[in-house]
Amino acid sequence: VVHSENLLSGVRIDGISGFRATSTLPPGTAARISFSQDKASYYSASGTLAGWTSLADGGNYFDLSGLGWTDASFYYRVRLEAIIDPAVQPKLNEVQLVYAGEPAPDLPAGGYEWSGVLLSSDLLASSTEELSGFERFGWNISYLPYGTTIKAQFSTDGATWYSSGGVAWSWDDLSAGNNTFGPATLPLTFFRLRDAGAFYYKLKINQTLDSNSTPVLLEAGIVDAGNSFTGGAGAGNAARFGTSSPYCVPGSSDYCAAPVGEWKFDEKQGAVARDTSGNGNDGAITGASWDMGKFGTGIKIDARGENIEIADSPALSFGNGGTDSPFSLSFRVKKATEDVIILANKENEWHCQFGSNNEFSFGIFSNDYNGAKGLILSDLVSGSDGWFHLAITYDGSKSASGIKLYSNGIIGESGEDSYGSYTGMSNSNEPIIIGDQIGTQDFKAVIDDFKIYNYARTPAQIAWEYNGGKPIVHWRFDECQGSVIHDNSGNSLHGTLNLGASGVTSAGSCTSSSNSFWYNGRIGHRAGSGSFDGVDDYVNGGSDSIIDNLSAYTTCAWIKPGSKIGDIVTKTVDGSSGSWFLSFTQRSSQWVLASWRNTNSTMAEAISYLGAVQPGQWAHVCSSFDYSKNGYITLYINAEEPNYYSHIAASGTLVNESNYDLWIGSSLASDYFDGQIDEVKIFNYALTPEQVKTEYSGGAMRFK
Repeated sequence: VVHSENLLSGVRIDGISGFRATSTLPPGTAARISFSQDKASYYSASGTLAGWTSLADGGNYFDLSGLGWTDASFYYRVRLEAIIDPAVQPKLNEVQLVYAGEPAPDLPAGGYEWSGVLLSSDLLASSTEELSGFERFGWNISYLPYGTTIKAQFSTDGATWYSSGGVAWSWDDLSAGNNTFGPATLPLTFFRLRDAGAFYYKLKINQTLDSNSTPVLLEAGIVDAGNSFTGGAGAGNAARFGTSSPYCVPGSSDYCAAPVGEWKFDEKQGAVARDTSGNGNDGAITGASWDMGKFGTGIKIDARGENIEIADSPALSFGNGGTDSPFSLSFRVKKATEDVIILANKENEWHCQFGSNNEFSFGIFSNDYNGAKGLILSDLVSGSDGWFHLAITYDGSKSASGIKLYSNGIIGESGEDSYGSYTGMSNSNEPIIIGDQIGTQDFKAVIDDFKIYNYARTPAQIAWEYNGGKPIVHWRFDECQGSVIHDNSGNSLHGTLNLGASGVTSAGSCTSSSNSFWYNGRIGHRAGSGSFDGVDDYVNGGSDSIIDNLSAYTTCAWIKPGSKIGDIVTKTVDGSSGSWFLSFTQRSSQWVLASWRNTNSTMAEAISYLGAVQPGQWAHVCSSFDYSKNGYITLYINAEEPNYYSHIAASGTLVNESNYDLWIGSSLASDYFDGQIDEVKIFNYALTPEQVKTEYSGGAMRFK
């Protein structure tokens, strides 16, 4: 939704009679418009309160004489829905208000607001503090969906807006987390707040990928030298842009209740870590200090005896000595040494720790430790900022196989570490201890964002919590030169371009006027693309534990196929009985999209008619599979599930394809793809239909 400012500001009018608007709307885009005189109550053209009037592609005229409006105030808002093709952007080309009276000036730059824009009141209006002129702007965004950005502008008169650095009509980018102290805040010295009579901020949301998962802004305002809010802002002035749970994957029907315990460690001071789940299980901090966390602040552990103790609660115990209940844990941790730390422990129930060689272990225990089931992950790799996201899920089965360990959103291949006769966790009435060291080891780390759920989270939910469900591999094909196809996921699984001795043999560049890989693909679906000659071109994406033996995954790509069959993305054992394929091929003389996931018995097969998608046309294709659900592959063509030529569920054991490379454009020197491939992504879970639509739409609505 785009909202206008007042079109009649400061003029004299006798009456409003109509409104003209010229728009350019792509096929499948619906637009509606409504009108207001106070920017609060909006009406349809016929006068229905909270109503909307359809806005057609091309020229529109709306008779507003029936509204009887004579005040010099007029606002409109336009709502667009169901964007089908992100390459064709909707435009509101021209508007004209028809009225009797003085000519109104044009709206200034920035005279339109986006849906989700938050305009503050005057932060200095109720201030009784004397300002120094060196105050800063602070904010706390507790949740920011993947692909969404929030920007800020500032003003001392509510009319002309600046970035914090004083650039007119420019914006500052705001990051997620608690940014209310220290260098995370924005300087406001340009605005000379000591002498200013007023101060406002404006926040704008851009590129929201999922309308059902929206940012949550807890607080924002002027921060003084003591890192406290001043003026009319601060805690209590929260603005929640959406109500959907940040713990749920968009479009998923999986159970996704909020955690029964959640400790964000954003207090910044004091000896209490608040339980923000609402269950009141606050933690008592002993010895540990506050430090910069992954989001806002975290708890720093650097000596034995430093910890957070959370008293026992029925909501935080998951066994009765004979029967176990499912639960999940998750943490953010940044370590500075190689020794061992107790991440969290509940005596006679469960224990997890992190130590040398980045080894992450978790175990469940019978009473008095006479039996245990546990798993160990080794050689974990942190994110580029040094932070790990670690998660555990347990399904209550009293078996090691019911435990899953995750590092940075990816399930790991764990080694079992069990002993004795395990009969089930006891309700020990012992507290949960977060932090602390083992023995005399000198472990230093910061722990942040600890959660406990009373159910086993799904792989998709773990990935969503880690980074909003981003792909584990993402090849954009925007290099425009060279033979390295960079992985933009952050996992560094860079591909290598291989051009054979026939067909196109030169990589070239997007600017070289020659018959080359990059020049032929210079106009991709988004920026550049890879052009494959259908003879002997392919990209080797390598092999890595991140992409090996996935039992759940989604592969997506934009393709513009030529006139012959070919493989788009494959992970194969021998090129014929391989592990999984996504291919452009033919059945009964018709072009089809095909995907397979091989097993030692019946392999999963999905072959669908392409319908309107033909050689020479761009199409977005996805193959999604989750063996734990039903064993079927789900195909998507331009975000829609097509009719199937063949649809067979998998049975048996999935083929082991570890140590075999992933290829783009071929399957081990056969079935070479002819055409262009762009934006290849692999997810380590099955995307929901809603998420596929997000991928297809590109995650943004843009106005020109």
